[in-house]
Amino acid sequence: MKIAFITSHIIQSKQWIWFSEELLNRSVEHIHIVISEAPTQFEEDLKGMGIRVYGIRSRSKLDLAVSIFKVAAILRSERI
Repeated sequence: MKIAFITSHIIQSKQWIWFSEELLNRSVEHIHIVISEAPTQFEEDLKGMGIRVYGIRSRSKLDLAVSIFKVAAILRSERI
């Protein structure tokens, strides 16, 4: 089983990092899809842990609408 977490506009989160560490310790495969205006420390922290992270840049409401299609494509490619 593979899990995908889709988060938006998180710059840093110790809770998500801790949760991902616990999933890794239990051998649960998971990815993070992070929607934000620019790359974040959160994304870098997850990548440093060896977790696959997809960053989607969204600066406006139109970008946010397009992001939905990007998320769907990522989920399809990951077979989730």
